[in-house]
Amino acid sequence: MSRFLFSILFVWICTVAYVDVAVHANGKASSSDRPRIIVTTDFEIDDECAMVRFLLYANEWDIEAIVTSSSQYHWQGHSWAGDDWIDPYLKAYTEIYPNLAKHDPTFPTPAFLLERTKMGNVKAEGEMEEVTEGSKLIVQILLDDSDNRPIWLQAWGGINTISRALKTIEAEHPERMAEVAKKIRLYCIFEQDSTFQDYILPHWGKYQITTIISDQFEAFAYRWKKIQPKENHKYFAAPWMKENILQNHGPLCSLYESHKADEDGFKKGDFRSEGDSPAFLHNIVTGLRSMESPEWGGRRIFLGWSRKHDVLG
Repeated sequence: MSRFLFSILFVWICTVAYVDVAVHANGKASSSDRPRIIVTTDFEIDDECAMVRFLLYANEWDIEAIVTSSSQYHWQGHSWAGDDWIDPYLKAYTEIYPNLAKHDPTFPTPAFLLERTKMGNVKAEGEMEEVTEGSKLIVQILLDDSDNRPIWLQAWGGINTISRALKTIEAEHPERMAEVAKKIRLYCIFEQDSTFQDYILPHWGKYQITTIISDQFEAFAYRWKKIQPKENHKYFAAPWMKENILQNHGPLCSLYESHKADEDGFKKGDFRSEGDSPAFLHNIVTGLRSMESPEWGGRRIFLGWSRKHDVLG
């Protein structure tokens, strides 16, 4: 990894460490230039780390929903973090919120985030037959015609809850499919179930939804000891992590998942993973028009994608 890429990573990690000082505000401020975001997550360990960063960056966008979904790796009864996985994170966000809002009143209130946090399709890998609270909220957002800004649908885990929502729209509002498709910007961290291929492409491909399928997340992934230059390892090692993130930086940063024990060449407290952060780092407005096309400026220069679909199909 280049020094430039690492410097960006370093700044982001420092932001996690130092922005955890927080605040006062009333509700959710909206701006026409702020991206609209729906997150679906299976909440494995790298999702946990990404969620800490996501909440600390919550003033950068309009959060429409946070929905728990399944994946090929995690579902109820299989490596499951629990239906209440997000409760400690929202509790910690509530504690730091008064201080965060002092710095930027556009941070969403804890009550707003709690209202918009739902359980999606989690009973099995790729399950998309059940209509869930999460899928219903996604449907509601996609059908709301009071705001025509694009909606970034992020699949940190499986795509099945998003697919269920789209299937509901297809079944109940087929006349609005083209309208809905025009709003959607789909960003998937891998294809962590089969529903993109089995449902979305055959049924929605003709509408040319802008879609990014990211097969590259090494900047935040598990193998930093192999991909980072050795002179940079100190910034991922336990002493730096403890001093700058894990200790004495507030209740949310204290939840950041580092290695729990000495194993597999890592020490307790070493940086672990943040593989899903590319899904939302792309949405930070930089003025480089990166959200108009993944090939224009913005995050593309250091995140990269090995596969990109400008349109479905």
